[in-house]
Amino acid sequence: MTASAVTGAVDSLRAEGHFGQKHTERYLRFKRAEPPAQPQRPDDSWAWWRQFGDWLNRAGRVGIWTLCAVAAAVFVVMFLRARHRASSDARLDIETGAPQRVRQYDIRPESLPDDIGAAALALWQGGDARGALVLLYRGALSRLVHRHGLPIRGSSTEGDCLVLARRHLPAAPAEFFAQVTHARLLASYGGQRPEDHEVRALCQHFETRLAGPPGMTPEAGA
Repeated sequence: MTASAVTGAVDSLRAEGHFGQKHTERYLRFKRAEPPAQPQRPDDSWAWWRQFGDWLNRAGRVGIWTLCAVAAAVFVVMFLRARHRASSDARLDIETGAPQRVRQYDIRPESLPDDIGAAALALWQGGDARGALVLLYRGALSRLVHRHGLPIRGSSTEGDCLVLARRHLPAAPAEFFAQVTHARLLASYGGQRPEDHEVRALCQHFETRLAGPPGMTPEAGA
């Protein structure tokens, strides 16, 4: 076949409809995933503050545990001291037959002034209302135990002592002890200051109302 014949054959094929048109084909394919964005690095200028915050956090934890340990140690020491003191008082009670303390109050005659009423009045006039009322109460308990022989224990409460006073004392000293107890409780727990004339009367009549049975002296009662 000659070249002219080949060219003619090609031209005749192009003239046909199958080869003279454009044809578009579409295909589906997976899209390539984009790489994840890199997180932005924080500004290095805040690094010192972050480190300081971490140090504060650790120091705070250590401080809290230290305070807890100190508080526990103080509690243990106070408990052991209170237990030792209670044991000592109990031994003294057995030896003497009378309590040396009624709860937190020392009622030994030698721990009190000779003239309790005058000493309490001096405290009251000096502005120490609590000291005056506590001294009157301590003195009254001491008189009830060491002069009147009331069976008051070291663990007796104010109510227990009032019941024993009304049961074993005449009306006048029992009522006087009730007034002393009421004045102290009112000031200690009620936050109220007794009237001046009431406290002065308690101080003035202390020795006569709680003197004890005739012929009883502090030395004999102790």
